[in-house]
Amino acid sequence: MTWLETLGRDGGAWRVAERSDAGFTIVPAEDDEAGFLAFQAVAQDALDRADDSYRALPHRAGDHETVGWDAVTIEFLH
Repeated sequence: MTWLETLGRDGGAWRVAERSDAGFTIVPAEDDEAGFLAFQAVAQDALDRADDSYRALPHRAGDHETVGWDAVTIEFLH
């Protein structure tokens, strides 16, 4: 299983909120500050690993004390 296939399944710090043929969106698994913070490493990894097979579109957090992302949309490039 590739890293992207793993990301497309619910994991410890994230869950898949939306899915389509074009891609999927991941969000924090837990709806609290600890869950938000745990999600940040996964979100940053998705951004860092983006290549010619997908792009990662982060959604900026607005209601947390810590700066980060509320969600990341993975868009397949085919």
